[in-house]
Amino acid sequence: IDFDAAKLTLARQFGAATCNPGQGEDPVAAGLAASQGRGVDGVIITASTKSSDPVSQAARMSRKRGRIVLVGVAGLALNRADFYEKELS
Repeated sequence: IDFDAAKLTLARQFGAATCNPGQGEDPVAAGLAASQGRGVDGVIITASTKSSDPVSQAARMSRKRGRIVLVGVAGLALNRADFYEKELS
């Protein structure tokens, strides 16, 4: 998932499924589709934004007891229920 089309093109060359939110694609739907609706095991966020959207989207696309790793910087105005109900770490 990236806003940079060149990075997504490179990722596809290595066999990755991609999603560009800047083109109206839904990251949560992409994650759920990649996991056949089960939710992803883990999400690594390498973003630099004041927005809490990347973390919130990661929580929504994760499976129960999934893991989210924030490497970059993102807003942390989070909905506790997103994490508590799925027991995310």
